[in-house]
Amino acid sequence: MSADRMLPVGAESALAAAARRGRPGGRRRAGGAAGFDRGSVARAVAAGVTSVPGVRRLDPGPGVEVATHYAGGKVVGVEVGEQRLRVHVVLDRLPVGPVVHHVHAVARTVLRAAARALPVEVVVEDVDGAALRAAPGGGRVTG
Repeated sequence: MSADRMLPVGAESALAAAARRGRPGGRRRAGGAAGFDRGSVARAVAAGVTSVPGVRRLDPGPGVEVATHYAGGKVVGVEVGEQRLRVHVVLDRLPVGPVVHHVHAVARTVLRAAARALPVEVVVEDVDGAALRAAPGGGRVTG
């Protein structure tokens, strides 16, 4: 699957609608500075990331909850900040590298659709051992 098609169709159309309204990726901030809708971006990242094979779920992280808050809700496990986008995941397959690369590509695709250039950080909080044991080969990596 190419990086350009990793964005879920619903998320892609929501971000495109915001761009057509003259607000690339989102809202205007008080004071007139162009901003972006963190909630829409976080929801699109969450939808895309949770569809990546090998991602068991998003994770709130250790200690203080990692989340993006917006009017009417929050997205746990995705932090859309001023300086970066962080995604915290629990995986259910090995090797970790290709799954993390796919998660990173999905997040970058969402940011590109939102006309936002932020570094992306993927944090693997855990690997689900039960899912690995149930997988063919018992989670062993060979080669």
